Amino acid sequence: MFILLRGTAQVSVTKNGALIRVGVLRQGDCFGEMSLLTGEPRTATVRAEDDCEVLVISKTVMGELLRSSSQCLNSLSELLAKRKLETEGLVEKAAAPEQRALKQSQYAASFLRRLRSFFEL
Repeated sequence: MFILLRGTAQVSVTKNGALIRVGVLRQGDCFGEMSLLTGEPRTATVRAEDDCEVLVISKTVMGELLRSSSQCLNSLSELLAKRKLETEGLVEKAAAPEQRALKQSQYAASFLRRLRSFFEL
């Protein structure tokens, strides 16, 4: 997982063989969290737009942090759920806020179970 300390980077995904820009990362943003926290393959490409400085967080370091902070574990589950919703495009497609909230809650619970399993917590 990486935290962008300085600079900007663009985020792209591949769809039907084409690279589509889906966002921009700025100072303080993180990326690579889904892969680090769940072991899933990466689904996006991040490329620096200018000189960047990043902090690299390894699985070992993250495991120690998660063991010492249940709040961090819950916060990361929420972040993963939000990112999954954004990736799927459900945020825009869902008609009612209640549906988005329910889906995010379900994803958060699923990610919490997966994090505990992946990091043997």
